[in-house]
Amino acid sequence: MKFLVRKSGVTALSIKVFATGVQDKIERAVKGKKHEMQMAFVKSQLAPQLLFKMTNNIDALVLKDAFKASAI
Repeated sequence: MKFLVRKSGVTALSIKVFATGVQDKIERAVKGKKHEMQMAFVKSQLAPQLLFKMTNNIDALVLKDAFKASAI
């Protein structure tokens, strides 16, 4: 009977170690995906600002010197 108890204890420990490893892999995958989503959000916010600044600069250049603006 002691053999069965000892064997089931080892099995329970093995299952716990395996479950912990799987849980760690899942947590790392979730953190990686979260980071990717945050970067995509930042990039989506950055692009409109960049376009706005570029159009403002072009507009200012056209108003300042139309001949020079057409050369660019």
